[in-house]
Amino acid sequence: MAEGSDRIFVGGLPYYFTEVQIRELLESFGPLRGFDLVKDRDTGNSKGYGLCVYKDQEATDVACAALNGLKMGDKTLTVRRATIRLPDEIPTKVLCLTEVPYVFSFLKRKNVNDV
Repeated sequence: MAEGSDRIFVGGLPYYFTEVQIRELLESFGPLRGFDLVKDRDTGNSKGYGLCVYKDQEATDVACAALNGLKMGDKTLTVRRATIRLPDEIPTKVLCLTEVPYVFSFLKRKNVNDV
C-alpha cells in the first residue's frame, strides 16, 4: 500500500486504463515511491481509483494541481491529498429523535421534578 503523509488519492480513472498506463501518467510528474490501484476482489478489475506517493514531496502538489479536474474520456479525475483516518477515531453517530418534548409540555406539569 502506498503509505506516507503525502499520499495522493487518484479517483475517476477510466476502467479501461491499465495499471502501467496510470503509473506512466503519474510518473510524468516525478518518480513514485509507491502506487496502488484498487481492484475488485472477485474480478481483479480496476475500481477506478488508487493511491500513490511521490519520492519527491514537491511533485505531490504539482501532480494534484495538474491532474485534478482533467478530463479523460468520459471521466474527470479527482486528484488530492488523501485524508488519514486514525484507528482510534470514532465515526460521528447520528441520533434521530422521533418524539421531542416541547417546553410547554413541561410547564403544564405541576411538579417539574417528576420529569
